[in-house]
Amino acid sequence: MANYQSSFNMFEEEKDFLPEQKLWRGVLCQALYDALSDFRNQMITDEDKQDAKYWFRDKPKDFHVVCRNAGFDPNYVHEKVKKLLNLKALNKLGIIWNYERKNKNYRKGEYKYER
Repeated sequence: MANYQSSFNMFEEEKDFLPEQKLWRGVLCQALYDALSDFRNQMITDEDKQDAKYWFRDKPKDFHVVCRNAGFDPNYVHEKVKKLLNLKALNKLGIIWNYERKNKNYRKGEYKYER
């Protein structure tokens, strides 16, 4: 009989995660989706979205528990999400309309658009 479970692994590196760790990563991903998504949904209210933003911003005790159980450093997650929230806020204000990731070639003036 074929290994049925292995067919569900999307990424090779996921094999090393415990099921509990995958669950906590799902919790963290859902909170991130709630905080950053503009999608209107009856299941997720504007209040829930605001709570998710505050949860990432204020880093309560349960934030640390979720991050640690998911296998992430809470300070790292906080800094990354803070940057995403700030970028989203600037984008909503129209300040950032064409954001490109800068790489070392771009800084040297060697960056060319690929078409």
